[in-house]
Amino acid sequence: LCDLLADLGLDTVEERGGRVFPALPNPDRKGGGCPDPNPDRKGGVPATGSGSRAVADTLQRLLQHPDITVLTSRRVTGASRVPGGCVISGEDFQLTVGPRQALILACGGASYPTTGSRGDGYPLAAALGHRLVIPRPSLVGLLCREDMKGLADLTLRNVRLWINDGATQIFDGFGELELTDYGIWGPIVLDASRVAVPLLASGKTLAAHLDLKAALPPDKLEIRFNRDLAEAPQDTTVAMLGGLLARPLIPWFVARGALDGRRRVCDLTPAMRQKILLLLKDLPLTLTGYRPIEEAIVTQGGVALDQVDSATLRSRVLPNVYFAGELLDLDGPTGGFNLQIAFSTGYLAGKSAATHS
Repeated sequence: LCDLLADLGLDTVEERGGRVFPALPNPDRKGGGCPDPNPDRKGGVPATGSGSRAVADTLQRLLQHPDITVLTSRRVTGASRVPGGCVISGEDFQLTVGPRQALILACGGASYPTTGSRGDGYPLAAALGHRLVIPRPSLVGLLCREDMKGLADLTLRNVRLWINDGATQIFDGFGELELTDYGIWGPIVLDASRVAVPLLASGKTLAAHLDLKAALPPDKLEIRFNRDLAEAPQDTTVAMLGGLLARPLIPWFVARGALDGRRRVCDLTPAMRQKILLLLKDLPLTLTGYRPIEEAIVTQGGVALDQVDSATLRSRVLPNVYFAGELLDLDGPTGGFNLQIAFSTGYLAGKSAATHS
């Protein structure tokens, strides 16, 4: 992909964590970025602007070819099978795809409708005889039964989240998490949602657990905790927690643990101290649902993979139809994997359709 962009005049730069960005100056992003090393190159990108816009503009240049016709504002509304192929129709057009022609369905999923992806491809694929896995949100926020008011947009770093379905652990992750007025969100929650959403959709509730001091083993946390108590024995419990938790989190933490925040730490009983330590390492939450698919980053579900030849992305149901992207029952965790799925399946489907006969 980077080679393709470079051939089209857009260089890339790899930053920390293996993240790849367009080589453009970006003062708002840590790590910066680079100016175009060859500004005189024909077709080169502008020296300023949005990285994502530069990528989109560069890819659009691929379509500026005399053999390519791009029709915009022509929504496809239906599809049907005919002998040897299929018919794709819209409000003011009809296109017949014959036996020696190829059709690629790359309509996206049902998430992020502002990008133009509204789930239109599912009824088209079904009309052509393909079996669908029920589309559901993936990489999406999760709802909690507990009262989360007052915690909106509170980011917790270096925390551990694990989720159990009864006695079975279904997820365990470490990283960044955000508390919201409806529940939890953030990178590790998005990854957790991939396994949690199907279970929540079946009507289950799930037990989530937060380790708020995941960087500290229990024994080291206890040593630090006891040291804090000894250094300020007259402090209240709330004041003492200020050295361990983000201040906006403390009132909610105290309420969740049914603690007396005004009690002096010197008056905490051994049982009270152990309760605080336990809550710091294992704060329970109850997951009851998930946010709407319109808020999800990607869609889980779509055209069943056993309906498609994985070597070509050619339909096993209708031989001159190919699939690419999120329309397939294919999704990955955060970190660019879903973009890679889109690019890779698009490349493979395009290459296969170009040699279709």
